[in-house]
Amino acid sequence: MRNHKMMAFVLALCVGLGGVVSALAEAAEPVTLRFLWWGSDARHEATLQVINDYMALHPNVKIEAMYGTDDGYYEKLTTMLASGTEPDIIQMIAEWFVPLAGNGGIFADLDKRIIDTSGFEQNYLGSVCTVNDELQALPTGMGGQILAVNTDFMARFGIPADTVWTWNAIEEWGKKVHEQDPEAYLLGGFGGDDSTPVGIMLKFFALQRNGSGPWVSDDYQLGFTVEDLTAAYEYFVRLLDEGVMQPVDETVTAMTALENTRWVEGNVGLMHAMTTTIYAFEVEGMNLDVAACPVAEDAKDSGFSVTPTQMLAVSRRCEHPEVAMDFLNYFYNAPEAIAVLQAVRGSQPTTNGTQVLVEAGLVDQRNAKAMDLCYATSSRYTSLVSAMTEFSVAYADITNSVLFKEMTPAQGAQQLVDEYMAIIADLRK
Repeated sequence: MRNHKMMAFVLALCVGLGGVVSALAEAAEPVTLRFLWWGSDARHEATLQVINDYMALHPNVKIEAMYGTDDGYYEKLTTMLASGTEPDIIQMIAEWFVPLAGNGGIFADLDKRIIDTSGFEQNYLGSVCTVNDELQALPTGMGGQILAVNTDFMARFGIPADTVWTWNAIEEWGKKVHEQDPEAYLLGGFGGDDSTPVGIMLKFFALQRNGSGPWVSDDYQLGFTVEDLTAAYEYFVRLLDEGVMQPVDETVTAMTALENTRWVEGNVGLMHAMTTTIYAFEVEGMNLDVAACPVAEDAKDSGFSVTPTQMLAVSRRCEHPEVAMDFLNYFYNAPEAIAVLQAVRGSQPTTNGTQVLVEAGLVDQRNAKAMDLCYATSSRYTSLVSAMTEFSVAYADITNSVLFKEMTPAQGAQQLVDEYMAIIADLRK
């Protein structure tokens, strides 16, 4: 039955395209493709099953699986690309795609007549996956920024379940919470670098105030000014002073949500989270929900975007690119493949994929809700440059200094911009 459904899907696709896409993988000619990826055992098993199912549908196609851990993966891949021995289908993280793609001569232009891309987030495809007007990669899973919500905490302090969280709402409700119970904080966090809840949300505040672009754009323009960052630092320092936000000396030593004692005990109401890791906030007996991240009432842009867990690309040197793309169309769009892959690479990257899993009862409803919230509020700006280590380290160090009151918000903002400009000058050499 499953094979019949897939054959019907391929036939409908071919007819709908007026015959442009013939039975690509149905030809008699033997075709061999190599597929390189890394991941967990669960990812390996699911991917191998999808490969085997595709080959059963197309007996002339052989897909050689090349998989393992991520240890040394990038070095292995770059060596292959340099020597011209790379596999046909390649998994990578988004941060690698830009430098690897270069001027566009490494990866193939993915034919939208073969791969149905209508279910993907189009802004992301256009801004990150496209090089020289060619679509050269597709995300395998998507994730976004959300708030993990302890609904028991909200009920305890009389906070409406449908509260739309703005910066003003966080501050107003947070002060009321702490006045009622000095051991309770509306906003919590964990960790001490730029990828932590507080560090990420602080960036949102500055970007929303400016609204002109990502944190650092692909052409090295800052999406914030000294004044924007000063205002963001001042806001979060004020939250600490008012008891709205959990003290930094408590959160900086907790590496996960479950290492934050106040969260586990139910004395924190909100924490920034990723859609792909909402399970990591679950505490036995706690009623956990999700909400959209704060957006200022007059914000020009939310500052946060939906981003991929990994990406897949086809080598431009692939001898059978149409067949490789036909496999990717099956990988991304066939209901049976979606049901096998589920979330082994993050939340399904297409609206159809999410719907398939929801209808089959194979996805946490909170995850589906979280992705809907993310797509509804996602920024129109995306940049992978922002995640570069040089920028992240400088931001983490200075932000911690401001929050620990080792420097003023104005001093921290000016120093960060100065350091960023020095990093950019060095990168442009």
